[in-house]
Amino acid sequence: FQKVEELYLVQGMTPDIYRDVSPAVTVYTGGGVNLNTASARVLEALGLNSRLVNKILNFRLGPDSQPGTKDDGVFTDPELAISQLKTGAFISEDDVNSLRDLLEGGQLVVHSNCLKLHILARLGDTKTARWFGVVINSQPQHIEILDWQELL
Repeated sequence: FQKVEELYLVQGMTPDIYRDVSPAVTVYTGGGVNLNTASARVLEALGLNSRLVNKILNFRLGPDSQPGTKDDGVFTDPELAISQLKTGAFISEDDVNSLRDLLEGGQLVVHSNCLKLHILARLGDTKTARWFGVVINSQPQHIEILDWQELL
């Protein structure tokens, strides 16, 4: 697929199903799901149980349980992800094995070059504003816009 909207070409796809799944899928990926940004739904779709998914999400929120603050946890290296997670919470041997399999198989990664941004553009001092969704590929020394659209 070149665009997520091409899901409509799949037999049986309906507007309701599309609305439900489209926020959780992308065509811009190297194949792995980013452990630092994936939603609970995406992590569960990889086969992780809800208990482990909650531990991952809580690690990412940090001790204050607030997103976007200085104490947020960040998985920095696939080889260290399990030990980082173990530091703040007990995880079972089954959970360790599930994570290890996904990390070693490349289904889970800890960084990605493609980012989806939601941008609010306001025109001067007016109340006129527009929301845009932008997908960028961010490489060192180079940023490429892969897709953009005005959001309603």
